[in-house]
Amino acid sequence: MTLRTKTTLIVSSSFLALTALLLATAMIVVLGRFRSLEEEEARRNGERARDALSDQIANLAATTGDWAHWDDAAAFVQGRMPQFVAANLLDDTFLTLRLDVIAFLGPDGRVVYHRWFDRSARATTGPLAGFTKSLAPGSLLVTHPSIGSHREGLLVLPGGILLVASQPVTNSVRSPPGVGVLVFGRILDKAEMGRLSGIVQQDTHLTALDDPSLPSDERTALGRTGAQPPVLVQTRGQNLISSLVMLKDITGRATAALIVDSPRPVFREGLVSIQYLAGSLIACCLMSAALLFVLLSRKVLSPLSELAQDVRRIGASGGTARLAVRGSDELAEVAGSINGMLDALNHSESERTHLEERLSHVHKLEAIGTLSGGVAHDFNNILMVILGFCDLLEESLARGTPDITEVEEIRKAASRAASLTAQLLAFSRRQRLQFRVLDLNGLLSDMAGMLRRLLGDHVSLALTLDAGLSAIKADFGQLQQVVMNLAVNARDAMPGGGTLTIATKNVTVAPAMPSDPLGLKPGAYVVCTVRDTGVGMDETVRARIFEPFYTTKELGRGTGLGLSVVWGIVKQSDGIINVTSAPGQGTTFEIYLPATHEAASATISRAAVTSFPHGNGTVLVAEDDKAIRHLLVVALGKAGYNAIEAADGEDALRLAEEVGGHNIQLLLSDVVMPRMGGAILAQRLREKYPSMRALFISGNADLMAAGTTLPREVTILQKPFDTRRLVQSVRAALET
Repeated sequence: MTLRTKTTLIVSSSFLALTALLLATAMIVVLGRFRSLEEEEARRNGERARDALSDQIANLAATTGDWAHWDDAAAFVQGRMPQFVAANLLDDTFLTLRLDVIAFLGPDGRVVYHRWFDRSARATTGPLAGFTKSLAPGSLLVTHPSIGSHREGLLVLPGGILLVASQPVTNSVRSPPGVGVLVFGRILDKAEMGRLSGIVQQDTHLTALDDPSLPSDERTALGRTGAQPPVLVQTRGQNLISSLVMLKDITGRATAALIVDSPRPVFREGLVSIQYLAGSLIACCLMSAALLFVLLSRKVLSPLSELAQDVRRIGASGGTARLAVRGSDELAEVAGSINGMLDALNHSESERTHLEERLSHVHKLEAIGTLSGGVAHDFNNILMVILGFCDLLEESLARGTPDITEVEEIRKAASRAASLTAQLLAFSRRQRLQFRVLDLNGLLSDMAGMLRRLLGDHVSLALTLDAGLSAIKADFGQLQQVVMNLAVNARDAMPGGGTLTIATKNVTVAPAMPSDPLGLKPGAYVVCTVRDTGVGMDETVRARIFEPFYTTKELGRGTGLGLSVVWGIVKQSDGIINVTSAPGQGTTFEIYLPATHEAASATISRAAVTSFPHGNGTVLVAEDDKAIRHLLVVALGKAGYNAIEAADGEDALRLAEEVGGHNIQLLLSDVVMPRMGGAILAQRLREKYPSMRALFISGNADLMAAGTTLPREVTILQKPFDTRRLVQSVRAALET
């Protein structure tokens, strides 16, 4: 099949599909719009009818109130004015007030006066079926708890629907209290509904919900409406649309439906419009298809045929020839692109080599991260042994002697090495956050000297700290890292010098405040603002600064991780970071951290601790590293504990059986060990010895990555730790 034939089929099929789609869309959109308009008009008709009926109920209630508070009516009910009926309850009274029934009841519930009047025949008639029960003592219509109570609304009876109003009878000054009850009623017959139709200017009628003529689906839909029922709109063929409103009687039950029928001229106009639109679309699509085919044949198909011939010539020439570029349209661009592609093939080998180098660089970064994390973990174990035996030497040597000074130098060097391993763990993302209550002002004040050295002489540092700043809960070291990264970023943004301002303040987001653009939840926050006077950023750069590996610095000066690390630490601390900047106007970072009412953790100096805390008891030590295990046993022994050492979990189970687990008060176990880890070991021992407590130690920050999970409530000592902390933790575990 030739390209011309395929084009003909595609164009024809596309225009047929487009015509069908346009017709379907037009019918859905246009008819839907017309239907929405007529439904809205029908809904307004229903609301007007409901409001008009409510006005009639209110007017009837007002008229009832006027008569109920009339001195003559009160005298009549009390039997002191027998001429009241002849003077006031005339036929004209029923006609003027448009009433069908008037009833007076005495204080004992006895009916004093009860008359039904047929206004069309102008004669007394029998009561509406079922109404007499409504006048019985204790019925809702004639029961009023107070002199100010009143009842009005619908009363759906077997004989019809009645508009009723009832109020206690009293004199004009409402003294004495009610001496009876007055009931006015009006049958909502065809004449009354005709008056209502005249107000709404649409055919309106009223029906009981249990009327068989009411369709069951409409009855069900009305029954699902709430206390303030919406207007239900139902179409009844192409010529009629109805709005239905559920009405409740004086008992609050849904018993009737108000129906307003309206013609559908809008929908019929929509059908006519669709017919005209369909004809116009078909004619336009046919003409457009023919014109498009002619244009495609002249402007596309013929040039494509020539292009195909040129490509075949290139193949015959071995790739040395080039396409002729004719004109400046897309086909000319294709020819130029093919020529460019042929030229680019000559450079493909060098590009492939460059991509391989980049991939190798990425793999190296991953390998360095894995290697640095593993080295740091193993080095931590060695440092823990060095620092631990430094503790033991300090404990055994007298202070002030030359020997203890040398031990302290060893400690300082090992501590610097521990700080280095912490940075390696942070780089490899194996550092576990240690949340505690912090004083942010104190942290910034302590860092001031270091920050000034970091910034250099050309950048000045200004601290504006709120004296009444609340405490926060965060990781001390990671929060320092945040400040350091922002300071380095600010320094690089001020090559010609400037000022770095760090400020703190309290902020409270109240629940009644409008939604915060930063997404802050209501509560108290501590805000740390870091502002520089540097070159600033445009919107494009500002939108990407937290992306990993994104940097605007020259090659070799930045990894693109500094601000992404800041963002990650703030998020891990349940905080939010916001940045504002403009070219030439500097950059401002605002860090929002949740405030806490807990007291900030106090820093305990080493000099304040002069000796180990001592205790007693038997501790089962399970640690696979021999040097660390030896350190733990020696430190516990010096503190007065009987330490039993085990090389792993299975060895610990065996020793517990031999010694007798009931004689062991505490299990001190590494979490990750060969053959059996600490979590399983503790579970097995507690099954046999429920009173045995457990304290865990670990050099893995991410235990889940190591394949181990522990309950949140357990205590874990993170390596490296000093022997004083070890003994304090053991004592605390035994005392809990």
